[in-house]
Amino acid sequence: MKSKMQKALISATSAGLVIACVVPAVIIADSSVKINATNFPDPILRSRVSSYDDDHNGSLSQEEIRDIQYLDFDGESSLSSLKGIEYLSNLKQLECEDTRVLSIDLTHNKKITRLYCEDSAVTEINANGCSELIYVDAEDCCLTSVDFRGCTSLMSLDLDDNNLTSINLLSNSALTYLDVAGNRLTSLNVSQCPKLNTLYADGNSLAAVSLGASTNLYYRDFEYQYDDNGFWFLDATGKTIKNTLYNGYYLTSSGYAMESGWVKIVNDWYYIRNYHYCTGFQQIDDKYYYFDGEGIMKKGWFKNGSSWYYANESTGELASEWTKISGKWYYFGDPYYGMYSGYGYLATNQIISNMDGTQSFVNGSGVMVTGLFNYNGYKYYANANGALVTNSWIKVSGKWYFFDQNGRAIRNQWYATDSGCYYFGDDCTAVTAAWRKIDGTYYYFDATGKMSTGWVKYNNQYYYCDDNGRMIKNAWYEINGKYYYFDGMGIMKTGWLQLNGSWFYLDSTGAMKTGWQTIGGKDYYFDNLGKLKTNAWISAGNGNFYYVNGSGVLVKGAWVEYNGNWYYLNNSGFMVKNCTTPINGTSYTFNGSGVCINP
Repeated sequence: MKSKMQKALISATSAGLVIACVVPAVIIADSSVKINATNFPDPILRSRVSSYDDDHNGSLSQEEIRDIQYLDFDGESSLSSLKGIEYLSNLKQLECEDTRVLSIDLTHNKKITRLYCEDSAVTEINANGCSELIYVDAEDCCLTSVDFRGCTSLMSLDLDDNNLTSINLLSNSALTYLDVAGNRLTSLNVSQCPKLNTLYADGNSLAAVSLGASTNLYYRDFEYQYDDNGFWFLDATGKTIKNTLYNGYYLTSSGYAMESGWVKIVNDWYYIRNYHYCTGFQQIDDKYYYFDGEGIMKKGWFKNGSSWYYANESTGELASEWTKISGKWYYFGDPYYGMYSGYGYLATNQIISNMDGTQSFVNGSGVMVTGLFNYNGYKYYANANGALVTNSWIKVSGKWYFFDQNGRAIRNQWYATDSGCYYFGDDCTAVTAAWRKIDGTYYYFDATGKMSTGWVKYNNQYYYCDDNGRMIKNAWYEINGKYYYFDGMGIMKTGWLQLNGSWFYLDSTGAMKTGWQTIGGKDYYFDNLGKLKTNAWISAGNGNFYYVNGSGVLVKGAWVEYNGNWYYLNNSGFMVKNCTTPINGTSYTFNGSGVCINP
C-alpha cells in the first residue's frame, strides 16, 4: 500500500504538474511505471516501450527502464507526442525524424547523448542541463524555441532551416560544429565557444556575430543575412559590410543591398539590377550601356570579343548608328541587337544603307570615307557628306568617272548619253584625248571623253571616224563627195600614193584628184577613179587629143611613137593632125588621125 507521500506525488504527476525534480521522485518512490495512455499517450511510443516489458505485467520496472537506451522512430510519421520519455532515465539516443512530434523535452533524460529529429514538425526542444548531450540534428523543422543551457558536452548542433529568433550558446564551450543557417536570428554570440571550427549562420537577420574567443574557427558561412526590408552581408569578423561592393552586390550605408539604380564608386559607375551589379550589354531607361565582368561601366573605345564598341566618354551611353568621334564619323549597329546577338559593334569595311536612302562606306578602321575609294574590286566615290555618288559624273585629279545606280564606277565599258558615247577603261576613268582599241577597233575620244566621229586631228595627223566612231584605215572613204585614203595606221594620206600598182594623187586636204592636175610644174591626168593615166591618149574634146608618157606627164612640143606610128604634140600638148607643118626646119604632113605620113 502506497504512503501518503507516494500518493501525493502520483496525484501531482497525473495532474500534469511534474517539474524537473518531481519525476525522479516518482521513479524513486515507485519502482515501476505503468504502460498506459496516461503515462504514454501516443500509441506508437506506448507500443515501443511495451516491447521492453519483459515480464508482460503492463509496467516498466527500473531494470527494464535501464534497458531502454535507444529509441528510433525514424519515418514513424504518425508519432505526435513524446510524453512519457521523462520516465526513461537511461535514454542515450533518440531518433524521431519525419514525425509529427511538436515538442521534445529532455530535461529528465540526463544521459541523453544524441538527438535526431530532422524533417519533423517539432517547434521546441528543451535540453536544459543535459550535460552528456554531444550531438543534435534538428534541421528542416519548425523550431521557434530551443534551450541547450548546461549542455557542456555538446559538440555538434545542426538547427539549419528553422524559425528561431534567438539562441543561447554561452554554456556550450565544447561546441565544434554549429549550423543555424536559414533561421530568423537577429543576434548570435559564439564568444564562449572556443573550440568552434565550423559555423553556418547565413540566411538569418544578423546585424553582427560575436565571435569572441572562437579563434579555431576554420570554416565560417554567416555572411548572408536578411529580413523583411532586404538582405545584407557580414564580414569574416561578423560585422555588417557597408558602403562597398561585395560579391556583386552594393551594400549601402545601412548595410542593405541596393535593389536597383546607379552607383559611383571612386571614379567608376555601376548599375544595380535585381540587387546585383550588371555585366555585359544592358538597356537602362531606353539607353544602352556596357559593363565589364566586374560591373564597371565602360567609357570610350573598348573591345568585346573581336568587335569594337564606343561608349560616350561622359555618360557611358553606347554609340548608335552614325557617331562623330574626334572629328571622324563611325557607324555602329543598334545596341538593342548587341544585347542579344552581338550586334551594335563598330562596322568596318562595308557599305552602310542610310535612312535617307543614301549609302556610305566605312573602311577597315570603321572611319567613314569620302572621295574615291576601292571596295570589293569596284571604285566608288563618296561626297563630302559621305554619301555615295550614283548616276553621276565626277572629276577626280583631272580624270572623269561615271558612277552607276549602285555607286560603282563604270569599268571597261561604254556609256551612252544624249550628248554622245564615252568609254571607261580598266582604271575606270573615261578615255580622253586619245585613241583606244576596243574589241579590235580603234576609237578616238576627245578632251571631254566623248567618242569622236568625222575628222580627228591627232599629233598633227588627220584621221577619220565613221558615224559609229570607228577609225577608217587601209581604205578609201568618201567624205562629202570626195575620196580620201587612210593608211594602216588610219592616217589620212596626201600627195602621191601608189596603191595596187596604180598611182593616185591626194591634195593637201587629202582629197583624191581626178582629171588634169598640174603637179610640180607638170601636167598629169587622173581618170574618174583617181588613177594616173600613163602611155595613153587623152581626149581633149572636139576631136583633139593629148598624150601622157610612161610617167603620166603630158607631152608637149615633142614626137611620140605609139604602136609603130609617129605623132607630134605641139607646145600646148595637142596632137597635130590634118596638116603639113614645119618642125625644127623640116616639113611634116599629118593625116586626120595625127599619124605622120612622112616621118
